Amino acid sequence: MEVDEAAFSVEEVIESDKTEMNLKDRLLSKLDQVEAHVEDLRKSAVHLEDKKDQILTTLQALKNLEALNEFDENDREDIFRYVNQISRRCKTIDVCVHTDRTEDQVDSLHQVNCLIDNLVVGMRESPEHTRTRCMSYVSACSSYSSEYDTPGDKTFETAILGCALDDQKKIRQRLHGLLDYMTSEKWKQAIQSMD
Repeated sequence: MEVDEAAFSVEEVIESDKTEMNLKDRLLSKLDQVEAHVEDLRKSAVHLEDKKDQILTTLQALKNLEALNEFDENDREDIFRYVNQISRRCKTIDVCVHTDRTEDQVDSLHQVNCLIDNLVVGMRESPEHTRTRCMSYVSACSSYSSEYDTPGDKTFETAILGCALDDQKKIRQRLHGLLDYMTSEKWKQAIQSMD
């Protein structure tokens, strides 16, 4: 449904039916339609935010690949310049869906983001350990038994449980994206080149 379809004239509602009860019902019905459009818009914006985050995570992971050390310095600088250019361009896209958070939730979100950022940095230094830690973070996000044999990280679990529900969903998606990358063929090739 297009957003324009949600637009309506108050005069149309008033003129169509003069009785107070029917007017109220019609207004409430229109407001329900507008609310549905707002929720659709929020979902679309969240989807765009997720895509942007996935792109930025991929770019950061590419910058940390040990395989880049095989290139000579000029080629490596060219690659970094290109990655930075794409990253800057991606950051010009400003999609923001505000999530109401308490001060404690803000602190928890900051703690979770620091832990995940350390994962991304650790991909270069210790790829297998980082992948295992990422699996433990994913396990910590699940209230049911994990698809991985790795037990959940208790520090991460405590931090994520302190986050707002919308943030918890985004964090799970972010971790799954990171883990998918770590189990991809490109990741395996990068690890083999480090050995």
